[in-house]
Amino acid sequence: MALTQSQGLFQKQSTTFAMTPQMQQLISMLQYTSLEMNQEINRQVEENPLLEIEDDVVQENSSESAQKPETNDSAAEKSVRNGDTVLSDPVAADQPNTETDAVRAMESDSLPSDDESPLDDTWDKNWEEGVTSVHRSSIADSDDSYEYQGSTQETLKDHLLWQLNLSSFSPVDNAIARAVIDAVNDAGYLTETVEDLIDAAQNIILEDRIEDEGLDFSAVNIEKELASQEEIEPEEVVSVIHRIQLFDPVGVAASSMKESMLVQLRHLHSDSPYYEKARELLTDHIKFLESKDFRNIKRRMSVGDEVLKAVMLLIRSLDPQPGAGFCHDDSVYFKPDVLVRRERGEWNVVINPDCYPRLRINQTYASLIEDRENCDSRDDVQYVKRHLSDAKSFIDNLNKRNDTLLKIARCIVNYQKDFFEYGPEKMKPLILSRIAEECGVHESTVSRVTNQKYMCTPRGSFELKYFFSSSLRSEAGDDCSSTAVQAKIRKLIDAEDKRKPLSDNAISAMLSEEGISVARRTVAKYRETMNIPPTSQRKQL
Repeated sequence: MALTQSQGLFQKQSTTFAMTPQMQQLISMLQYTSLEMNQEINRQVEENPLLEIEDDVVQENSSESAQKPETNDSAAEKSVRNGDTVLSDPVAADQPNTETDAVRAMESDSLPSDDESPLDDTWDKNWEEGVTSVHRSSIADSDDSYEYQGSTQETLKDHLLWQLNLSSFSPVDNAIARAVIDAVNDAGYLTETVEDLIDAAQNIILEDRIEDEGLDFSAVNIEKELASQEEIEPEEVVSVIHRIQLFDPVGVAASSMKESMLVQLRHLHSDSPYYEKARELLTDHIKFLESKDFRNIKRRMSVGDEVLKAVMLLIRSLDPQPGAGFCHDDSVYFKPDVLVRRERGEWNVVINPDCYPRLRINQTYASLIEDRENCDSRDDVQYVKRHLSDAKSFIDNLNKRNDTLLKIARCIVNYQKDFFEYGPEKMKPLILSRIAEECGVHESTVSRVTNQKYMCTPRGSFELKYFFSSSLRSEAGDDCSSTAVQAKIRKLIDAEDKRKPLSDNAISAMLSEEGISVARRTVAKYRETMNIPPTSQRKQL
């Protein structure tokens, strides 16, 4: 059978979806964070002369806030009204302000009793994480969440170099000290060997000589000059390290946490009656201290509970990471996209008026389309028309973005009303398709809108994604949110006997008694997600 080919014109109807530039712009704007959206608004205003920001709106808002009298509302409600906030820990939103209590305890003349504070959790956390952890300084609760940008932040290296410049070192020792300071990491520990420090110091000495003599660095035979320099002995490096370890903060430039704490103990607490026992514990039994095996410690050191508590109190006064105080806080400050307020018994959700500037069309330029006398040419009219169309499209897309964000946020708040009333333990399981169906949008739209968008509520500030979680089946047949289960686990651990912490099996059994079937491995996974250490590391005297 032969195949034949023929040529001709044919008509075919098909339906295709063409995405316009305006739709592409809207999709991009849906996933912008508040910062990115403000940057895009400023870019549009700079590039489009027909688009401008309503300056008078900002002035009205500022004058109204200035005239508004202070009330006795809670700090959380004040932060909701002000519209500025700092990202809160969702799990710890309902926890007491332990940071403020710690500051008060340090400022007081007397130490807390053993019963009140058997072991400090903050110190324990630093102990467990060791050198790899970077301490984050606490942020005091304040109505004003703007960070003052005019202040300078001194690094650990700056602080050590400042002390070095005020100290009496020989030229060689000064070079060694600079090499040592360069090798200290953010936690305050020395990261180089003595041999590496010798090489670094030799290079510093040569660089100083080249600079002092005004030589051309490229013309110098580096290897030859280094070989001709006087050798630096390892004992000299060790001696300089010991001097730097007594700089502020004491214990810096140690090669390990054990060495750093022994330096601090010897320099700061050698007159303490428990000094020898504390030194023995750090020197000979630190592995038992790390695992909190207090029974073994008491047996090996031949001490009772009271003496061990006093020794632990002394050790807790040491800093496991002496340089951590110079690691400046990297908390992300942001303006929440939506605000949640309780008004007349109902939860009201609004777009944060301080989050985005209001835009308008510049009527002076827009009127040029009809004013033929002031338009020099047809090109001028087309220029104004094109930018007028772009300005209207951008304002329309910005309104659509905010409307979509508000609609989705209201659906979330309405669905998770129990969370706002009673806390994380009442969180319901929620998936994207549920909100998408209620709002009449696609799941991808919900995903874009909830990503890096924040909600400020009386219970704290949360990313919208926080309210979505998987479900676990309870014995009663109801679905239970994984977030709610995590909150219950945290509550059980917070209330446990610290001398006999709950195991993952015990927590699983206690949840089963409440009708929530959770396997031990699931409890362990949730516990690790919340950065809660295992049973052996939570044990205290």
